[in-house]
Amino acid sequence: MTDTLQLPFEELFDVSVTRELVDIAGPDAIGEILDAFLSDLRGGLDRLALAEADLDRDELQLAAHALAGIALSFGAALLGNAARSLEAEIRNAGRADIVLDRLATIRRLGPHTGEAVEDLKRRLDFGGGV
Repeated sequence: MTDTLQLPFEELFDVSVTRELVDIAGPDAIGEILDAFLSDLRGGLDRLALAEADLDRDELQLAAHALAGIALSFGAALLGNAARSLEAEIRNAGRADIVLDRLATIRRLGPHTGEAVEDLKRRLDFGGGV
């Protein structure tokens, strides 16, 4: 089954945070910032997947915390809040089904968040991949 989640940038991101970052960085640096975010995002998602595969609850909590920081610092609110919710659920010894649900949400939102940033790069004419 194909994942049909298609959310526009404005629904995935807190645009005010992203605009502020662009204003602070300036137009000359934004391409590098977008690339760094994409790299950090991929690394954060990979770390989370490894912790899940290893069934390592402590590392899963740390990975969720790190991913929340990565996402929220760039304004990726949906993903950041999902990671924050996962972190809290694990910290509070939450139910396994809720933890799995939070992980599934992150697995859906992560790639779409990256795709939205890639699309932003194209619209700003900063090129394609990282």
